[in-house]
Amino acid sequence: MKTILLSGNSIWFDGLADSLPEVQALHVVRADPANVHLLANCSQVDLVVMDETPNMDLLSMLHIFPAAVLLVVNLATGRLTVVHGQSYVVSTVQEVVQLIRGITAVRTRLVLPPYSGASS
Repeated sequence: MKTILLSGNSIWFDGLADSLPEVQALHVVRADPANVHLLANCSQVDLVVMDETPNMDLLSMLHIFPAAVLLVVNLATGRLTVVHGQSYVVSTVQEVVQLIRGITAVRTRLVLPPYSGASS
């Protein structure tokens, strides 16, 4: 069973909470954004869906929920950002260099079409 933490005050989160029980093998938990820090080190949380706020500290959220994927929702712009943290234990600069090489190893080059400046 996967645990999903919903942390937001808008009515949108009520609709999301009402829709999720239809999905099997999900346990949905609600938390007030002001008190989400009280759930520190909840390794049993698999996914956190939260409002984007001006004072949001994503790094702190990744520390509070080290095993979770964060979905950050900005309702004003309609943007959903997926944040997934992965921690490594390193003790030397060489280990950091190895991680950087692994992260930056690109198998195919990303080519984007020219920016037209027009929105669709």
